[in-house]
Amino acid sequence: MKRFISLTPTLLLLFLLVGCAIPSDSDFVVAAREKPVPLPAALGGGRSSERALPKRQHDGIFSVAFSPDGRYLVSGGGELDLFLWEVHTGRRVRKFKVIRDPNVSDWISRFVVAVAFSPDGKQILSGQGDRTLRLWEKETGAQIKIFRGHEHGIRSISFTPNGRFIVSGGHDHTVRVWETGREISVLRGHLNNIESLALSPDGRYIASGSIDGTVRLWDQETAVKVKTFDVNRMVEFVAFSPDGGRIISVSIDGSIGFWETKSGKQVSILEGSHQDSVWAAALSPDNRLIATGDSLGEVHVREVATGKKISLFKVSGKFVRTVAFRSLALGGRGNVVHLWEIQTGREIRTFGPVQSGSEEGAG
Repeated sequence: MKRFISLTPTLLLLFLLVGCAIPSDSDFVVAAREKPVPLPAALGGGRSSERALPKRQHDGIFSVAFSPDGRYLVSGGGELDLFLWEVHTGRRVRKFKVIRDPNVSDWISRFVVAVAFSPDGKQILSGQGDRTLRLWEKETGAQIKIFRGHEHGIRSISFTPNGRFIVSGGHDHTVRVWETGREISVLRGHLNNIESLALSPDGRYIASGSIDGTVRLWDQETAVKVKTFDVNRMVEFVAFSPDGGRIISVSIDGSIGFWETKSGKQVSILEGSHQDSVWAAALSPDNRLIATGDSLGEVHVREVATGKKISLFKVSGKFVRTVAFRSLALGGRGNVVHLWEIQTGREIRTFGPVQSGSEEGAG
């Protein structure tokens, strides 16, 4: 225990790798369609531009979230796997019983694609490919509510900072706001799948990033679009600066854009450093570092201020699906979750392996 606490001042990187080699084109499908669709070069295509998930891989880890106190993490993946872990011991606390909506039978319905903790850490939210969101009690594993309304799979979810509202975005091109299980607004305007959502520090505004090449800013209270930021390439990640004055976007080519929230003006851009498509990104809590992960299994960690690359992680034969920062951090290779130290690249511990479809663990 003391060994891990002593690492707290050092930023560590979490990256989750889908547990398969990069499949051939025939194994790829677009989440909202039945066949692969190449991404236009104008939006960042021309590399590994099939915008899709591996059709036959149903046991990879696709999303993770840490509890607010950093003691627990939740992971979501294929075959509707949703697990709670104890960070410092690597012990699996429980498996949540996720039952697929019987009215949805497409392949993506087998996935838990997004997870989040409530601000008080007492509840867990999951977003599924079967178009539902589910709210769970962390301590008991009991399902509290099911949210229905999306017309295609869900890709990104978040609680507002006060925990009162839930925000979701998905492959139906909409952002939806929920309160106590009730849908209160649907924000329309994107022309393609929404890949990422971010809430402003005060909870008033929602930023949504889409593969339509834009970031859109919404007023959560009035359900009105405030501004459109023309990134002109697929957006994989969005975040607000700590003061809310800027929005940060990461595109499929790894380029990082900085935008003034009020004016919509692009302040600066860091060109991408990857050799293939970027699927995931994360900003460190102090806003100093940004990590981007690609479909060749590389994670690049760069200084926000200078663009200097300070770390490179590479896992051969895997593609990075999710990255995140925390005082302790995690990486998944197949169904085994790995803990890494960002500055040295040293593996600290592993979690798992996760046996897809296994029964609930102890605890």
